[in-house]
Amino acid sequence: MSDNQPKKRHPFLIFLIVFLIIFACVFGIVKFVDYQNSRQQIDGSGTTQGNHSGDAQLFRRSANINDITYNLDLDLLSFGEKCTITPHVDIDGLEITLNYLDKNKNLLDSIVKSLGNVKEGVQVSFSVSLIDISLSVALNTQYASLVVTGGTVSYFS
Repeated sequence: MSDNQPKKRHPFLIFLIVFLIIFACVFGIVKFVDYQNSRQQIDGSGTTQGNHSGDAQLFRRSANINDITYNLDLDLLSFGEKCTITPHVDIDGLEITLNYLDKNKNLLDSIVKSLGNVKEGVQVSFSVSLIDISLSVALNTQYASLVVTGGTVSYFS
């Protein structure tokens, strides 16, 4: 006697497995893109600094330079530089690193500023004075760059 009864299929189980595979692929691609965006080149020798604060978080990503607008201006009152940052999204634990480079784009000095939690559209300003960097760094600086080295952004904001 042959068994010609059709086997029971579980369409919900098949749907669930396909859904989980698609979700895992999309999540992997999003995390890879976040990782690439968090790597920020700062000089011609290939030295990079980045933000990996959100790498281990499921519903948050690392903040990057595209999440802010910044402006660096000469500040005569502090004998230094004034930096104004305007975030495009809410960022928890924002940390900024200012890099001072010579004419060959070699790193002379870095200054890290922790700005804490910032809200979308609310400007944050800070100054870096001559006291914060040495006189030789100030005289040899030809370029300045700013990178986001800390902070997380919610995917749902």
